[in-house]
Amino acid sequence: MGTKTTPVTKNVVLINGTRLDFQTRTALLPGGGKVELHEGDMVTLYGEVHQSAEAKAATKAPAAPSASAPAAPTASAAPTAAPAL
Repeated sequence: MGTKTTPVTKNVVLINGTRLDFQTRTALLPGGGKVELHEGDMVTLYGEVHQSAEAKAATKAPAAPSASAPAAPTASAAPTAAPAL
């Protein structure tokens, strides 16, 4: 069974209470934490954030500004593992 990804085009509340804010491109975690999402990042239905290779590289060295609008982060329809409690 494959994993299906869907671009986020509106605010979404996930199974564990994580809120994906489409306008600010952030994941608001149930414990009060906040994760900035970047193009290519994936979030499982259980709120696990998986950074894209581009996002990981951007945290090491700032990328040159892009002339095009950034694409929306995606939400994964098939969870990979349950969150640690």
